[in-house]
Amino acid sequence: MVSQTNVPIRKKFLKSAIELHEAGIKFKKVEEGSLFNIKFVNGTIEIPTLEFDDNTESFLRNFIAYENYLPVHDTSRKYFTAYMNFMDFLVNSSEDVEILSHHGIIHDLLGDNAVVSTMLSKLGNNIVIPFFGYPEVYNNVNKHCEERWNRWLAILRRDYFNTPWALISFLAALLLLVLTVVQTIFSILSFV
Repeated sequence: MVSQTNVPIRKKFLKSAIELHEAGIKFKKVEEGSLFNIKFVNGTIEIPTLEFDDNTESFLRNFIAYENYLPVHDTSRKYFTAYMNFMDFLVNSSEDVEILSHHGIIHDLLGDNAVVSTMLSKLGNNIVIPFFGYPEVYNNVNKHCEERWNRWLAILRRDYFNTPWALISFLAALLLLVLTVVQTIFSILSFV
C-alpha cells in the first residue's frame, strides 16, 4: 500500500528504469497484493504487474480525476495519483517499458512500448501532486544510487562487463595474473 507515514521525501524524483538498472537496482514482479504494493528491498524494487490494454488509460484517468476532487489536505487516499507519479518517474522511454516488461511489471497488450511510455507520461499532465506516496521507496532508492560502492559496481558492469565475453576475458586475465604471482613466489622460494 501507499505509505501513510509522515516520512519526508528527501528527493522528490527517481531516475528512469534504465538509469536505475544501470545503477545496479533490480526489478521484481510482486505476485500478491494490490497494485499499490511497491517496496524496495535489498537493492530490488518490487512492483505488482500492471496490464496495459485499450481501457487502461481511461481506467487510471478516472481514478486520478476522482482523487483530485478529494479535499487537498486529504492525501491519505490518493493511491492512483501516487502510483501514476511513481510509474511516470520510472518510464521515460520505450526502453524503460522494455525493462519493466522483461521483469513482468508491465504487461503490454497494446503491442508498442512507445505507446505505453506516452500514456504514462500524459497521465500526469495538468495534475497537481501534493502527495508523492512511497516515501521510504524514494528515499531508499536514491540513497542506494548515491552510495559510492554501488555507483562503482554499476559503472564496472555497464562499461567493462556488459557482455559475457568481457567477463570471461577478465577472469582469464585474473587467472593469468594469479598464476604469474604464484610462479614468482615459487621462484623466490626455490632461490632462497
